[in-house]
Amino acid sequence: MASIRNTGMRIAQLAILLIGCGSAAALAQSPDSTATHAAAVQLARDGEHRAALDMLAELRASDPTNLAVLYDETVILAWAGDAPRALENARLFDTSAAPDYVLSTIARAARESGEHGAAIEWYSALLQRDAAKLDARVGVAMSLADAGEFDAARERIAAAPDARRGSLELVLANAYVNERQGRLMRALADYQDALAIAPDSREALRGKSLVLRAMLLPKQALAISSEHPGILSDDEIAQLEADVVALRIRHGAQSAYRAERRYEGTDRALAEIDALLQRPDLDGGIRRRLHYDRIVSLADRLRASDAIAEFEALDEAIEVIPAYVLAAAGRAYLYERRPERARELLETAVAREPDNLGAQFQLFFAYADVADHGRALELAESLLDRIPPVNRVAGSPVIKPSRDYLRAAIMAGLARAYADQLADSQHYFEALLAEAPHNTDLRQELANVYRWRGWVDRSLSEYSQVLAVEPDLMSARVGHAHARLDSRDFPAVEREVETLRNQHHDLPAVRELAARWRTHQRSELDVAAEVGESSGATFGEDQFRIDAIWRSQPIAYRYRVLVHTHDAFAEFPEGDARRRRAGVGVEYRHRRWLASVSAAADRSGGETGLRGSVDYRVNDHWSVGGSLETHSNETPLRGERVGVNSDLLALRAEYARHESTAVAGSLRQQDFSDGNAALSLYVAARQRLLTVPRYKLTLLGELFTEKRDRDDVPYFSPLESTAWSAGLRNDWTMMRRYDFALIHRLTGTAGRYDQSGFSAGDTWSLDYEILADLSKRWSARVGVRRRGNVYDGQEESSTFYTFGFNGRF
Repeated sequence: MASIRNTGMRIAQLAILLIGCGSAAALAQSPDSTATHAAAVQLARDGEHRAALDMLAELRASDPTNLAVLYDETVILAWAGDAPRALENARLFDTSAAPDYVLSTIARAARESGEHGAAIEWYSALLQRDAAKLDARVGVAMSLADAGEFDAARERIAAAPDARRGSLELVLANAYVNERQGRLMRALADYQDALAIAPDSREALRGKSLVLRAMLLPKQALAISSEHPGILSDDEIAQLEADVVALRIRHGAQSAYRAERRYEGTDRALAEIDALLQRPDLDGGIRRRLHYDRIVSLADRLRASDAIAEFEALDEAIEVIPAYVLAAAGRAYLYERRPERARELLETAVAREPDNLGAQFQLFFAYADVADHGRALELAESLLDRIPPVNRVAGSPVIKPSRDYLRAAIMAGLARAYADQLADSQHYFEALLAEAPHNTDLRQELANVYRWRGWVDRSLSEYSQVLAVEPDLMSARVGHAHARLDSRDFPAVEREVETLRNQHHDLPAVRELAARWRTHQRSELDVAAEVGESSGATFGEDQFRIDAIWRSQPIAYRYRVLVHTHDAFAEFPEGDARRRRAGVGVEYRHRRWLASVSAAADRSGGETGLRGSVDYRVNDHWSVGGSLETHSNETPLRGERVGVNSDLLALRAEYARHESTAVAGSLRQQDFSDGNAALSLYVAARQRLLTVPRYKLTLLGELFTEKRDRDDVPYFSPLESTAWSAGLRNDWTMMRRYDFALIHRLTGTAGRYDQSGFSAGDTWSLDYEILADLSKRWSARVGVRRRGNVYDGQEESSTFYTFGFNGRF
C-alpha cells in the first residue's frame, strides 16, 4: 500500500513544517530556541535526521515541558526509522491532545514495526476525531488485517462515510485485507475494481502482479510488469522469471505427453535457467534459487550424474539447503546407485517436511537398496496410517481413491517381498486385489511376486490381464518382458526391449531389462571343479574332476553351439586312471522345451560317445526330462582304466511348490560293457524352515537305492545298496548391493548307508562354500567339503576343495 503510506507521509511533513514553526510562538519559546527548532525541522526535511535529532535533544534537555519539541522529535524519530524510540516518546504525551500529524506518524511507525495493537489504538484515536479521515480508516483496517482480525478490518472499511465508499483507497485497503487472509481470488477482484476506478494506478497494478505471483501465475504477472515498467523492482521481476522456470519444472515432471515429448517442459526450463544464470546483475538469492531449480530439473530429466555434480558444487551446508532440493538430490543419488548418500539426504528432507510424500516414497527405496527392510516396512505402514484412503472435497458427494494411499499400500507389499517374505507379500497383494479386482497397479505387482516365486505361467496370465486393460503401463510391460524371457519367448522379448529402449531408455526398470537381455545374448562359460583325497581307494585316493562347457551366442534365438570338456583323475593302488574328453553339440531352447545333443571323444583318440538331453516344463510346479549318454562320463574311473565303459539312460521329474519347497527324483539305468547293469532311484527334497533378510535355513533330505547285476568287477559295484541322509543348509548373506552379493553357505547332513553283505554304517558330510555374485555377468564359488562314508563295511573319509565359475562374454 505504498501510495497510501506516501500520501500520509506528505501530509505529516507539511503539518510538521507548519506546526513546528508555529508551536514556538504558541509556547512562548525564546528567539534562540525558536530558531534552533526551525533549523532542526529544516534539517529533517532535507534528510539530515541525525543532526536534527541531536538539536531537538538539546532543546528538550533545556525545556523538558516543551510539547512542540517533543512532538517534532517523535515524528522525526519515525522518519529516521527508529520506531521503538518514537513509540517510547509517544507514551509521554496525552493522546487526546496530540496533533493529528503526530498520531498519524506514530500509528504508521507502530504498524511498520509490528506493534499492531498500538497501531490500531492510534489510528482509532484519529478516526474518533474525524470519521472522514481516509488515511486513518485505511491504516486501522490494514493494522487489523496484520493482526489477523480480518472481519473487523472489513467492518472498518464498510463503516466509511457514504461519500468515501468505493474510493480507490478503500478498494485497495479491502484488497490488502483479502490478500493477507489468503483470499487471493477476492484480492485479485478488488485490484481489478481499483483499476476500473484508476486504470493507471501503480499501487493497483503492483498489487495485482504480486497476487498473480502468489496464485502461481508468474507469466501473467510478468506481462503486467512489462506493460507498466517500474511497478516491480528488478529483483522482483527476476523472482517472477525464476517462478516461471520453477512452474515449468513442475509441469515438465508431471507431463503426460507421449514418450518422445515427455522432457520438453523440463528441457525448456533448463535452457531458461541457464540463460538467467548468465545475467551478471542477478541477485545472489535468486542465483542460488536457480541453482536449486537446476538440480531439481536435472533429477527430473534423469540426468542424475549432472544433478549430483550441481548439488556437490553448492557451497552451502545441508542445514540451509531447502528440503525439496535435498529430495531431488536424493533421487539422483538413488538413480546412480549410491543409496547411503540418498538415504541421508532424504531422511533430512523428510525430517524438515514430514508431509513431503514424494521424499518419503523415495526414502522407502533407499531403505530397500541398503537392505534396511525393517525401516522400509515401518515407513510404508506409517504412511498408510497417515494418508486417507480416499480423496473427498468437503460437501462434495464425489469420492476418489487416493493415489498416494495406493502407492503406500504397494510399498508395504514390496517391503515384504524385498525382505524375501514372498508368501506374505503374495497374500498381502491378493487380499488387496480381492477388494479392488480391477486395479491394474495391484495386479501387476502381484504378477511380479508370482514371477519371483518361480510361477512363470501364473505371472504371464496376470501381466496379460493388466496389459489388456492398460497396454501402456510401464511397470507391467517390463515385468511381462522379464516373464517372457523366463519362458524363453525370445523373439517377443527382443521386440519389446527394442520398443522400450527407444521410448524410455533412461528409466531404471527399462535399463535393467535391457541389461538382462544383453547378458542373455552373450556367450556363456560354465566351469565346475573339485580336487581332494580320500582315506580309501574305493573311488581313488587323490582325485580331481573338471567340467567346462561353453555356449555360443544365440543363433536364430533358439540355438546355441556347445563345446564341452571333461577331465578326471584318480589314484588307485593298482595304478592311476585318467579321462580326458571333449565334445561339441547344439542346444535348443523354445518356450517350455530345453534340449541338447552332442558328440564327445577322448582327446587322445578313442570311441566317440553321444549325449542327448531334453527337459519339458509342464507348468509352474512340474517339470520332466530325460537324458541318454553313450560312453558316459559317469563310468567309474577304476573301471574305465581297464577298458570298461557304460551307457546311461535317465528319467527325471521335479515338483516345485514355490521357491521354498521342492522335490526332485531320477530313475537311471546304466549298462556297462562288461555285462554289468545298474538300476538306481534317487530322490532329493528341500524345505525352507526360516527366511529373514540375511539368513535362510533349509531342511534337506536325500534317498538313494540301487541294484546291480554283478559285484565281481574291478570297480565298486554292490549288488544292492540303500542310502539316506537329512541335514540343514544355512545361508548367510554377508553383503548385498544391487548386482553384487556375498553369501556364506554351511551345510551339514547325517545318514545311513546299507550295502548288501555288509553291516550298515553312519554317513555324514559338512560343506562350507562362499558364493559370490560379482555382477549380472559373473559369479563364482569356492568351498571345502568333508565327508564320511562306508564302503564294503569299511569307514572312509574324504576332503575335497570345490570351485565354480560362470561368466558371460
